Amino acid sequence: MSYSHTATRCCFLLGLAVALTSISPACRADDTSPTPRAPAAKISFTKATQAPPSAVTMDRRGNLYIADPENGQVILMYPDGSQVLFAMGLRTPTGLAVDARGRLYVAEGSHGTIQCICPNGTKTLVAEGLSRPTGIAVDRDGNLTVACPGNGSIARIKGVGAVVEDAL
Repeated sequence: MSYSHTATRCCFLLGLAVALTSISPACRADDTSPTPRAPAAKISFTKATQAPPSAVTMDRRGNLYIADPENGQVILMYPDGSQVLFAMGLRTPTGLAVDARGRLYVAEGSHGTIQCICPNGTKTLVAEGLSRPTGIAVDRDGNLTVACPGNGSIARIKGVGAVVEDAL
C-alpha cells in the first residue's frame, strides 16, 4: 500500500520539537473496499533531551494523552497542537487508556498500580499488586485489560467503572 502525506504541523512537547504528520492511504482506481480508510498520523520526536514518552492514547474528541515516565506526568495535546499538563505525581506512567466518559486510566509500571483520573482531576486507585503493568485497554463496560510483562500475564480487571463512580 502506498501513502500520501496530507499535512504536517510542528509544536513543542515535553521540551522536544515534535512534527505531527497526517498520512492518508493513496487511493487506487481499482480499490473497491466497502469501508473508507481512516488517515493515520505519524509523530516524530527530535532533539531528545528527555526520556521518550512511554504511552499514548486518544479520546473521542481527538485529544492525545502522552505519558512522560521520567517526570511522572501525563500531557494532554489538543488537535490544534496546544498542550497542557493533565496529571502529575504519577509513578512511571507506562500505559494509558481513556473510557467513553473521558476518564483516563494510567498504568504505573514501577508501582504495579492502575490509577483513574477523571476529567475534573480526581484520582482513584482502581488496581494494585500488578507485575509491571504497561499496555492497558478499557472496554465499554468499564473493564480493564492490562499487559503485565513482569510475570508474562494479561490481567482482566472487572467493574472498574463502578469503583470509580463509588469513589467520587
